[in-house]
Amino acid sequence: PVPLGKRNHSGRVAGAGSQTVEGSPLRSADLYRTGPALVRGRVLAIIGSVNPVTAEQVRLAARVRGVAVGRGVPRGGRWWIIAWPRWPGTARVARAAAAAFARWRPVTVLCSGGETAAAVAEALGIAVLTLEGELQPGLVTSRARTGDGATIGFVTKPGGFGAAQALARMAAA
Repeated sequence: PVPLGKRNHSGRVAGAGSQTVEGSPLRSADLYRTGPALVRGRVLAIIGSVNPVTAEQVRLAARVRGVAVGRGVPRGGRWWIIAWPRWPGTARVARAAAAAFARWRPVTVLCSGGETAAAVAEALGIAVLTLEGELQPGLVTSRARTGDGATIGFVTKPGGFGAAQALARMAAA
């Protein structure tokens, strides 16, 4: 488990962008295990990154059947992507994530952007992430317990990182 907001031995804060857990560097080969199972149910994707690469990923994912993009609660489908054309600030991202989570109750939350992941984790009352695997290079999967006791998948994706089809591939799985 990785306690969020705690400093490790090198003084770095553990969290979505941390490269170290209990003093050991993370390697992709260490993480491949159970990642794909996390995206099988309802997925709430909070996209805080305004990088053009991420915008293209969202645009292509929106073409996948069962993916809704926007702020309104989807009437159906498995994926709900909430994205902004400009960085709205951590407070707005946190409020949107908490409200969407409460209304839609996803199995997995995916966050794009380190500030986004930290804001969402805090808004959902997540104090610890248990690393489980890697869906694709750079897309780390974890298990988390929310403040209301729900156990969810928590996927982090660096903003502006990954192939154009990264989100679309996950949504189509």
